[in-house]
Amino acid sequence: MKKWIALSMLVVLVLSLVPVSATPALACGEEECGCTLTQGYWKTHSKYGPAPYDAGWISSTYGEDMADWDYRGSGYTFYQVLNSPPQGGNAWFILAAQHIATQLTWSSGRVQFLPGGVYQAWEDAETLLATYSPDAIGALKGNDSLRKQFLELAGILDNFNNGNVPGYPHCS
Repeated sequence: MKKWIALSMLVVLVLSLVPVSATPALACGEEECGCTLTQGYWKTHSKYGPAPYDAGWISSTYGEDMADWDYRGSGYTFYQVLNSPPQGGNAWFILAAQHIATQLTWSSGRVQFLPGGVYQAWEDAETLLATYSPDAIGALKGNDSLRKQFLELAGILDNFNNGNVPGYPHCS
């Protein structure tokens, strides 16, 4: 029972971080829908530098910087996840870093909407990252189906974050 209460509280917290404009698939027509930034950008533009601070780190819901918040109950902060090399190919960290970059780009207002496939990958990543621990996924090797699912979602988000989705170029 306590586990379900904790999980319910985590879901409420996660949903409170979703930007108000969470609409899975709105078309921008012939125009660009905004621009994207990579995990490398967010890693270096946090309150820890070395590049100038980007206010995209501030939660639109709570008005606080998210760099030191616990990321999905993992025991790692948002900033630590971005700065954790995926030792041994830990798919949890690979997906989490891409998920954070997408979330910060979206919540910063650089994009108003995520295109359908990216939105679905972002939501699926939300669920997986809150369900499994870094250690559990790090123990998976090779072609394990769950590990492959983490990596597939990371690939979709990485493609978006690098500006490779039509209508969503990389910010210059």
